[in-house]
Amino acid sequence: MQQFDDASNIKSSRRCFIVTDNEDPSFGNSQQRTAAKTNAEELVNKNVIIEPAFLSHGDSKGEGSNFDMSQFWDSITFTKPMDDEENADVEPVPSSYLVSDLTLKTSLLSRRSPKRALFTNRIELAPGIEIGVKGYLTFSKQLFVKDRYVYTQGEEKQIVKSEVKITDDESVNTVSPDEIIRAYEFGDSYIYFTPEQVNQIRNLGRPLIRIIGFKSPSFVPPEYNKRHSMFVYPSDSKLTGSIRAFHSLYQCMRQKGKVAIAWAIIRSNSIPEPCALFPVNEEVETKGSLTVQVTPPGFQLVILPYADDIRARPMSTITEGKAERIYNSFNRNKLTINSPK
Repeated sequence: MQQFDDASNIKSSRRCFIVTDNEDPSFGNSQQRTAAKTNAEELVNKNVIIEPAFLSHGDSKGEGSNFDMSQFWDSITFTKPMDDEENADVEPVPSSYLVSDLTLKTSLLSRRSPKRALFTNRIELAPGIEIGVKGYLTFSKQLFVKDRYVYTQGEEKQIVKSEVKITDDESVNTVSPDEIIRAYEFGDSYIYFTPEQVNQIRNLGRPLIRIIGFKSPSFVPPEYNKRHSMFVYPSDSKLTGSIRAFHSLYQCMRQKGKVAIAWAIIRSNSIPEPCALFPVNEEVETKGSLTVQVTPPGFQLVILPYADDIRARPMSTITEGKAERIYNSFNRNKLTINSPK
């Protein structure tokens, strides 16, 4: 069994969203009902995920439901039928598809899928020996999209477009970007840089994960993990043979029980950071005659702190008598807050 697959050939799942408050779009026409049922079955057979959101108009508090799915939507197939006879009578339209006027936006945002690949990079084993990889986030916090400002005083509502203009304090004239020069204060004078010089200073090299050595896992204690790790997986989209080279590196590190210490520039214009690559074991589950991959093999990229950021942990002990004196001192000096009358 091939352990690694080409991530570039993995297509994102196609989804069809249906947002409606119409209980019977066919208006009682049997031909339209049959055509809709056939079209839905064809989409499901093509692995298209149909996610309906039936708008249920409740009372003024957003409670209650008056959407009757039995008129039309119960006959539409949204998922592939199960082969298990015990689940043959499962309700085709779950109640979770019902949303109210107040929860419609939240429901749609919760179903939104973020982009899968976080970055595209290369692992350098030695000068001229590179492996194409892609980085992924194992989890991501779902945030709400910032709403736009709308101007409602005119005849028609318009979206407000913000503009930033730099003006001269003396002449109050607009300054063009060509007239702005970046300068840094150095002593009593200023050092001026052209845009080309600024870009040259900021350019610390192309994105690359350069392996500088291998260590045992005990070399990287858990407290060195500065933030959430990223999952690294091979890709043949830009460098042919990356999957085989990645597989060899992965198997060798697993057999010897080592982690790779690297110097990484994740994206363009990013700050170089030390990191560690931990091999992740593949986890599979057997469901009948099928073997399902739960956790793919690859590397977890952990960003490490710089040497100046590492501090020794305080190893002080507080005796029982000292703790009691601290508690009594706190009670004597605590402030009393009176509420206003």
